[in-house]
This record gives sequence, C-alpha cells and structure tokens, in this order.
Amino acid sequence: MTKLRFLQIALALFLILSFIPTFKLHAASHSKKVFAVGINPVENGQSVVSKFWGNATQIENTIFNIARNGFSQIGIDYTIADRMTVSEFPTLPSGQPVFNMASYTKCISGGTPQDIQNCDNSKWQFDYSKFFDDFGICTAANNANADEIWLVTPPYIGKFESFMIGPYQGFWINGEAVVNSSCNKLYPVMGPTYDRQDTLLHNFGHRIESTIEYIFSNISDSDRNSHWRRFSGFGGQPLGCGNTHFPANYRFDYDYGNTAFGTFSCPDWKNFPNYTGATISVGCNSWGCNDPGWETFWFSYIPSSGGDAQIYNSGGLPLNIKKDWWYYILNPSEAINFVNYTYNPGVISCNYNYTSWGICSGGTQSRSVTETYPQGCSGGTPLLTQNCTVCYKYEYTPWGNCSNGVQKRFISKQTEVLCPGEGIASLERNCSTNNVNTGNTNNPEASQNENPQQPEQSESVETNEINEPVNVLPPVSFTVEDVLYALFGIPIQKSDSTEVSYPVSYSNQLNQSLIRIMVILAALGGIVISIIIFLYKFEGLKRFKR
Repeated sequence: MTKLRFLQIALALFLILSFIPTFKLHAASHSKKVFAVGINPVENGQSVVSKFWGNATQIENTIFNIARNGFSQIGIDYTIADRMTVSEFPTLPSGQPVFNMASYTKCISGGTPQDIQNCDNSKWQFDYSKFFDDFGICTAANNANADEIWLVTPPYIGKFESFMIGPYQGFWINGEAVVNSSCNKLYPVMGPTYDRQDTLLHNFGHRIESTIEYIFSNISDSDRNSHWRRFSGFGGQPLGCGNTHFPANYRFDYDYGNTAFGTFSCPDWKNFPNYTGATISVGCNSWGCNDPGWETFWFSYIPSSGGDAQIYNSGGLPLNIKKDWWYYILNPSEAINFVNYTYNPGVISCNYNYTSWGICSGGTQSRSVTETYPQGCSGGTPLLTQNCTVCYKYEYTPWGNCSNGVQKRFISKQTEVLCPGEGIASLERNCSTNNVNTGNTNNPEASQNENPQQPEQSESVETNEINEPVNVLPPVSFTVEDVLYALFGIPIQKSDSTEVSYPVSYSNQLNQSLIRIMVILAALGGIVISIIIFLYKFEGLKRFKR
C-alpha cells in the first residue's frame, strides 16, 4: 500500500496548495519607479555607443540590473517605469553641439593629451536644465509617474554622478541642485556611463553620503558624530563601518578586494540609536571583493527600522528623526522638510495624505490619514468625515418577453457608489408583440409604443439624480435552472412562465456564491474520491494478479 498512500498524500497536497495564495518572501520596505534615459548620439548611421562599447540597450539593462539586484537584497524595489533614447549630441548653452562624432572620437581614442583635456573641459559646460527642456525629459518622467531618473551617458557628456532637478531648490547629492519648472517634483538623477557598467551603486553611495550630511546639517555635533560620522569616518571620526570609497579594512582608496579581516561596527549601526557595541570581523569575501558588492554590503547596515528616535538640533532642542534613514535618502522633499523642521521644531503646520472616501452611510462618509507630513509638524486638523447622499449603481437582467404591451426586467445587482450615482431604475417599458427587443442594447427599430421618456438601458443609466434603494425582485425559489444560472451565468427559459427568471439579486448574492462554492467543492470531492477508489482497485487488481 506504500505507493497508494504516497499518491494519496501527493494528491491531497496538490489540492491544498492549489488554493493557497503565493506571497513574496521579503516584501520591499520601499518601492520606487525610475524613468530611464540613454544618450546615444547617432551620426551617419552609426551610434556612439555601438562604435566604442557595444549594444546600448544591453549595456543599459546590465547597469540597471546590477543596481536593482543590489537594492532588492536590502528590501528596496526599483522598477523601470519607462525609457527614452536621445539620439543626437546635446547642445551647450551657446547652441553648439557639445561634440560631433569626430571630436568625440578624440576623447575616447587617438586623441592627444590636449584633446582629452578639451573633452574634460567641455563636460563642465553641460547644461542639465537646457538638456531636459530640449528633449522633454521632465514631462516624460512626470507622465511615467516616476520617482527618479537614471541617465546613462557616454563619458564626457554630463558632469555629475548624481544630481537633483525639480521645480524648486533641492540640495547637493554629489552633484548640483537644478531648478526646472517642467518637473512636477524633485527628481534625484543618477548618472552612470556606458563605459563603466557597475558604477551606479557606487554613485548612489555618494548620494547617500551627501543626503545624510544634509539631514544632519543642523544637528548637534554630539549626535552627528555618534550616529553618522563614527560609522562613516567623516569629519575626522574613526571609520567604524565604512563609506563609498573605504571599507573598514581598507589599505588604500577603492580597496574593495582586501581579503584581510578587519573589525567592522556595521551591525551596531542598525541598532540606531540604542547601540550595543556589536562588531563583526570580516574581509572582502563577505561582499564579493568588488565595488558593487561592497556598496550593497554597506547599504544593508544603514539604519532602517520603524518608529522615531530623539536627537537634538544645534541649539539643543529635542527633535524626532525616523529610524529608517532610507525615508530621507529616497525622498528628497522629505529630507528638506526634516531640515526645515530642525530649525523650527514644532512650528511647521501639518499636511495629510488620505485614503479615498468611503461609501456613504447614514448621510456621512469617512476616510483615514495615511501619512502626516512633514516630520515634526504640529497643528492642523485632518478632514476625516463629510456629509453625503447615498447613491447607487444598478446592474439589470435582460428585458423579458413582451406581455400585454409591457416588458419587464429586474435589478440583478445594486451597489452603493460614490456620488453622483444613477437615477431612478428603469424596470418596465412599453412594447409591441410585432417588434420586440429582448436584448440589452437599444433597438432603433423598436415599436413607437415604447415610452420615449424611458430609454432602454444596457447596463445602467448614468444621471446625476440620487436614488433610494429599490427592492423589485420577487421572492426567489431556487430550481435546477436557477442553479445552472448561478454556476454558469446562462439564462434558462422556465417551462412554466413566459418570462426568464434570474435568481441573482442584491439580497441573494450570498446564496448564489454559496451555491457555486458548494457545487465546486462537491465536484472536487467527487474527483478525489473517484481517483482514490480507482487507485485502490488498481492496487487490488495488481495484488490479485500476483
């Protein structure tokens, strides 16, 4: 009986697992959408990227995938919302192209030292605001509902590894803050290049350093040194964990491949602000001995827990700061709000984000606050309720047969909706037995006896009138036809009536659902029992033959 029992268990597990929903094992703590832009000028049928480095799309995908995979390991989900390719050389403020193919070639191969110096000088003339306007990049990013822009360029086109652009002044993130009114928000812009495919995480590391330095700009020296600089080594403090260029076991700049073990205080950084002195002793094997691996390792220890902690501003006033520093790193507007709060704690008025309004019940509808911002705000009262009028949307059965000059239909479903809803339900109309439309669409050839004030409705009539609940269905008694309709949605003509009966109403949807569930479960049970009986008989037949 071993085989039979194994098959029974396998079948039971299969049926059970079929009904269990799947979930992500590690839900992302932050999700961000990226608008991706590639600058790949084309001249005489040849593109810059294909001439010097290969297939632009493949390189971009490699750059994005390395970064996205690194972030996914620490619970940050980046998705590419949309993409754009710029296939011409951008122009400088003078109106002249920053390069043409001949002058750019000297930057990459065959150029003199003076040519290379000229190329480096040219990139500092690059105007990001003009470039974004010339190619509509902010508008495209707005339309994609993006949170960030990742701009991949050939080297010497563009000047920053990361910068910020938006409708108001941002802050330095290892690149300038550009004001451009075409952007509807502050966009952090990452600037990897086609010739260095693994550097986006490195660039992001400098963005992190700049952002944390910014949010701690008006924090007491004691808190700044205790919570940031003693782990990063900035401001002359000991290098406890590391930073973008230096792991704690470094021998020199960019020493990501040192296999020698060193003492790292990274695990204690995650305990912010309640440190325990925890350390680890590791070498580069813990992060793969390469730049992207180190950056991901370092990112994973940046404080990211829930709730707030108390620190003090430079004037000694207490402040609340989120224990999740990624909130500020990934949301530049919130970093700005926090810095403003450090100068005026408890003075900034609160703003609120809400859920959608709920269904109107008893003349009132409500909603909840999803977020209060900026951090440290005070005052203000969220609007959580408002008066309303109950509105409904109706779904109908098809028109019945014409009987005594009248066709009828019923409401199959009545749902409360946000106003405006629908007007008075249309349940009867005049008809002619010579020309009857029993479907769900208007018939332009319908009888002139039909009421012109009451047009036929296929699903519902959209009006601004408000309607009270309508209970028009006769009492429902289930028959075989009713069950077939409930299961398969097929109207069945009853033999004892000239009209079609539909057992689906606002008050009987639960009955319909229960019927479906019961019949489906019964069918599944029958299948399982049949398989088990067959296997028993099959096993018994084999034993009989032996």
